[in-house]
Formats: sequence, C-alpha cells, structure tokens
Amino acid sequence: MRNLLKPLYAGLVLLFFSLLACSHSPVKTSSSCESLRGAIDMGSGSLKALGAKVNHCDQKIIAVIFKDQRPLPFKEALDRSKNKTIDAKTISLAEKEFLSLVQEMKDTGISNIQAVATSALRQAKNGKDIAQHISKVSLVPVRVISQKDEAMIGYTSAFVKAPEAIQPEEAVVWDIGGGSMQITYKDEDKIEVFQGKMASVGFKNLVLKKLFHQNPKSRPSPNPLQKKQSDAVILAEKNARKTLPKEFRKLAKDKQWYGIGGVWWHSVRGQLKKPSSISSDQIEKALVERSELNDSEIGGDFAPTEVTNLALTLGFMKALGLQKITPIDASLTEGLLFYKF
Repeated sequence: MRNLLKPLYAGLVLLFFSLLACSHSPVKTSSSCESLRGAIDMGSGSLKALGAKVNHCDQKIIAVIFKDQRPLPFKEALDRSKNKTIDAKTISLAEKEFLSLVQEMKDTGISNIQAVATSALRQAKNGKDIAQHISKVSLVPVRVISQKDEAMIGYTSAFVKAPEAIQPEEAVVWDIGGGSMQITYKDEDKIEVFQGKMASVGFKNLVLKKLFHQNPKSRPSPNPLQKKQSDAVILAEKNARKTLPKEFRKLAKDKQWYGIGGVWWHSVRGQLKKPSSISSDQIEKALVERSELNDSEIGGDFAPTEVTNLALTLGFMKALGLQKITPIDASLTEGLLFYKF
C-alpha cells in the first residue's frame, strides 16, 4: 500500500509547488493591462488629440474618451519664413491650443499624455526649441520625431483601428500630412518606408507658385482652381514619378492600400460624400466639380488645401497605377497611445 501511495504523494507535492509558483508569478489581468492614455500629434497643418481607455497588453482601444482636431499653420509659417524659422505669433497660437487640449484631457481624468511633432518642426531651425518650450509650459513631453518614426506610428495606428480587416503581408499604409508623406508596408520580415516630402500644404503652395505664379505669402489659397485643375494633377504626377521607387507600381497591383490621416479621411473622403473605398475615377470627377469653388463656398478651416488635395492624391494614384484605396479613420494619435520610443 505504501508503495502504491508514493506516486500519488509525489504528484500532490508537485501540484502544490506548481500552485505556489503560480501564486508568485506576475499574471496579466485585464485590470493590470488597462489604463487611461492621451496622445497629441503636433502636425504641420493641425493639432490632433486623442484620449482613451486602452488595453496596452493587446494594443486595443477600449473606449475613446476625448478626441479633437484644430488647425495649426506651422507649415504655412515655415513657407513664409526667409530664414526657415516659425514666427512668434504662430508659436503663441500653438502653445495656446496645445495647453487647451491638455487641460481638456486632464479634465476627463487622463494625465498620462505624450506628444510628438512632425515635419514642420523637423525642418524649422527653431523646431526643437519650440518643442522644448511647449514641453516646459505644459508639463507634457513633446518629441520631434524622425520621419521613419512618424511612418511607424502611423502604420501602428492603422492596425489599432482596423486589426481584423488588415493583413500585414497584404497591406500598404499611405499617410499624407501637411508637410510630409509616408508609405509603409511589410516586405517579408522587414518594414519598408517611403519618406516623401510632398504633402498637403506644400503641394498647395507649389500650385500657387508654378501654376498661378503667385507667392503663397501674398495669396494663401489657389481657389477657385478652375481650368488649372488638370495642370495640378500633372504637377503631382510628375513629382510622384520622380520620387517614388519604380517597384511601387507592383505594390499597387499586388497589395491592398489603406489611407490614414486627415487628407484621406476628412478631406478626400469628405469631398466624395464619405465612401468606404476611394477610386481614382471618383477623385477625378470631384476635382472637376470642386475646381469651380472658392474658399467660402468650400468652407471649413482647411478650405485652401481641399481641392489641391484631390489633385495631389489623383496625380500620385495615376503615377502608381493605383485604382482604389480604403480610407481609415486613423492618425498618429492611435499608434502613439502604444508606441515606445
């Protein structure tokens, strides 16, 4: 009998020590994975803020608590400058709006906030000084990030917002901002990034200079674009053919393309009456119609860039041979909630 009980006794001892080990091991419960986080994207043309309850273990947004976007003319100020700096008036506006967003998030109970600044502050000679100043007055760290980091955060945002719809091996994420453009995709085990300089505000100013022979300092808007709309598309297409790698035409055929950021979701999609997918034919039709409108008829804080955004995206799609893109309601803020520098 004693011999028969030995295996049973040994098993009970093993079970006891296993349970004891488990009781002392860190276990990720749902509560330990959940927290309130805030993110601010200080872009070239706007400030975007997002506050949410998140599960940071699974990189999921449980509930959006705060969301806002405000115009911020960093890129415009930079293009007006003779010495590549952003003027005091624009800095003061940025500080005011940034502090307002931070306070509104804190009022909802969100104190864990991080912020990034992108293209305009990367280019401006006083960009780092601006970020340090706003960090100091707001007590929120503001990082001036590289374009590659910007691309990776945006890429993360797309998967945070549409985790079930997007397959990493089949997806290309295209982000167009006020001052830069990123196209990101997975190639086997590597993430590849196209870092473009042409974007919403820069293209609008290029149209003013090349097609209207006007200085953006004296004429901030090209609207109504009228017959120059076809020339604007050609201008964008030429830039795309010059800057995009040739293999991207193959990506346009072989992969699913997703557009993130305000240009795709708010501007282009909004002007097309908010379709679930955007075709080059739809953009071309809208461009012809909306080229007759002036800023007051277009309306909104971003009226000067609305129509040229259509020309920019159409020109690049033509150069790529890309027929369709799916817009996602995502900016840098979703990815920034989970991004570790």
